[in-house]
This record gives sequence, C-alpha cells and structure tokens, in this order.
Amino acid sequence: MAVNLNRIFLFVLGLIVIYLSGCATPAPAPVEERAAATVVNPYVIQKKRPEAIPLEENGGGAVVSLLDLSDKQARVGRLDAASATLERALRIQPRNPLLWQRLARVRLEQGKLDQSDGLAAKAMALAIGDQKLRAEIWKLVAEIRHQQGDTEGERAALAKYDSLISGSN
Repeated sequence: MAVNLNRIFLFVLGLIVIYLSGCATPAPAPVEERAAATVVNPYVIQKKRPEAIPLEENGGGAVVSLLDLSDKQARVGRLDAASATLERALRIQPRNPLLWQRLARVRLEQGKLDQSDGLAAKAMALAIGDQKLRAEIWKLVAEIRHQQGDTEGERAALAKYDSLISGSN
C-alpha cells in the first residue's frame, strides 16, 4: 500500500511539474539599445530619433476611432474615460505623438500637472518633422507652466510656439 502511495505521489508530482513547465514563459529578449540621443532638456532633441507612425498606419482606423471617442468624452467632462481611451489607443500606436499630446492635454484638464508635463515631453520627442504638432505641444507646455506658476517657463514655451508658427525654427 505504501509503494502504491509513493507511486501515486510521484505520478501526481510529475504531472504538476509538466503542467507548470507549460506555464513558463521564455526569458525576455534583450532590450535594444536606444539611439545615442542625449537629452539635456526633454523638449530639445539632440539627435534625430525614429520617425513617428502616422495615424493611417499600424491600426490607424481603430486609433482614429479611439481618438474621436476620447475627444467626445473630454468635451462632456468625462476626463477619466477620455484618458483611459487614449491609453488604449497608445497600446496600439505607442509612438504616435498626437496621442501623447492629447493625453497630456487631458491630464492638464485633470489638474495633474507633473504627469501632463512628462507626457508633453514624450510627445515632443516623438513629433520630429511635424512642426504644427510641435507648435501645439509648446502651446500646451506654456499652459502647464502657467498653471505651475512658472512665468519664465511659460514665456520661453510661448517663444518656441511663436517661432514654430512663424516658420523660423
């Protein structure tokens, strides 16, 4: 009887090991080394980074729909829902600067100034080559600085905005 219990125990233990080994995940791939871009100021890019993905590519239809939905949610004051919708869109297109800029705007409206500032910096880093969007991000940064009580930072951001709008980078 004791031999049968040992066999049963070993058999069950073996099944558990086999079952758990099926749940094991492979080791994560090594992180790609980033481009040798050094950022002194999060709003000033020292070296060119990979281009952002336009809305039309890589799940663009879903992203456009989510962007429209988040705009509607924000307009009616459902800021938590709008931010959740934008975060969903960012899971589809994480390198889309427009999504980061819109999320920064929602965070600003929620009064989360530090988060808004960080998200605006991320949007700026991704908005290479899109002068209009970069100008809008600088305008957003000026609003953030204004709400933080940083008048000099606000003036500097507005100067960047004006230079981009006038066409002289």
